[in-house]
Amino acid sequence: MFSLSLWRDILTSVGSSIGALIILRTLDVPPELSDQIIAHLNGDTSALSACGLVCRNWLPAVRHHRFDSVVLQYPEVEDFLHLLDQSPEIGRFVTSLSCRSKRLSWTRRGITSKVVRDLSCIVEKLTYITKLGLCGFIASEATLREPLARFSVVLSNSSVKALHFTTCNASFGFLSILVASCPLLETLVIEMASIRLSKRDNMMVSNRRHLQSLSLTQMTNTNPAGFLDWITGDLADFRLPNLSIGVWDANDAPLAAAALQRFNHSMSEFHLTVNADASLPQLFGNVDLELEKCQQLQHCRLTFHLREMFVAENQSLPWIHDLIARLSSPVLETIEISVFADPMTDLRALDSECGTRSLDKVSFDAMDALDWRRLECIFTSSILGSLRKVVLVGQGDPSGMRTFLAESHPALQCIIHFR
Repeated sequence: MFSLSLWRDILTSVGSSIGALIILRTLDVPPELSDQIIAHLNGDTSALSACGLVCRNWLPAVRHHRFDSVVLQYPEVEDFLHLLDQSPEIGRFVTSLSCRSKRLSWTRRGITSKVVRDLSCIVEKLTYITKLGLCGFIASEATLREPLARFSVVLSNSSVKALHFTTCNASFGFLSILVASCPLLETLVIEMASIRLSKRDNMMVSNRRHLQSLSLTQMTNTNPAGFLDWITGDLADFRLPNLSIGVWDANDAPLAAAALQRFNHSMSEFHLTVNADASLPQLFGNVDLELEKCQQLQHCRLTFHLREMFVAENQSLPWIHDLIARLSSPVLETIEISVFADPMTDLRALDSECGTRSLDKVSFDAMDALDWRRLECIFTSSILGSLRKVVLVGQGDPSGMRTFLAESHPALQCIIHFR
């Protein structure tokens, strides 16, 4: 009996071999096997397209993997709409739609009314869409009032649960209308975006009770308090279980602190990503991340991209230890720590003007630079009574660190894990 890997090799050859296609047409492959074979080809566009030519019985499984997640460049929006007009059944298989621009702006004046209308028509034809992403556009509520009103109606009748805005430059009113149009919204992601907030913007308040996850990274031109007021709306009992914050420069730090302060009473998961071009004390300055107030926190992920070498003299390490020491949630179960640092193998990189930083995952052998005596005092049942696992993400063989911990800090062996 053929293995799945062998079937995959055969099907991959279909795209370039008419003879293989003819052979496959004559084979009586059971549906349960063909579905597994096609699932094994997930992500291989050419092979999936070839499988769609084998027989009609294969089409549903092929379309499920071929069209489940659709990413369109700006000129392709109209083409995909034409495809849906010709084959409307494809709309049943699309659950994720992302529209991107190669030049990070859809014309110099921004996203056009035609594009918004086309997107409206596309989303209207997608039966089970749950995620919508917009990347690289410039948009304003004022210039798109009519098509945006149509788009909001379409969204309100859809099942969109996740909105992703990436490298966008939009008015706050534009963002407000889209978010307010998704009554089932559970996930909102804003990355590398400039959101222009002004008193004239329409602060539309939608039902935020479904919102479960908020991810903010590199937001500029944004007043932290005003933006968070808009997120919470007029809900006095607003709760946000999952918060992800990315800090790339000193402008991001106040938003991170404000978000922690606003949602500390309800967060069960928190993910902080720091990408520092300076030492962490310089990056955050007087900004205080009050993790000790997050008393409902169950899972915490901390990811640090450091400028300096990962050595005991690294000025950022005490800051990391201080941040971890602020964790005091009685229900905290897991902590995941990932550190990327410049190994400085090229001495020219010591001067930022004479070399390019190369950040790699810190090797497990280098993790003895952490203050393990202090960490042992933090990871105790008296402070973190529910802590079950501390995951250190790195590279290399962790056996050396395991030996180090066994000899120097045996109490940590049962909770320290390596990945």
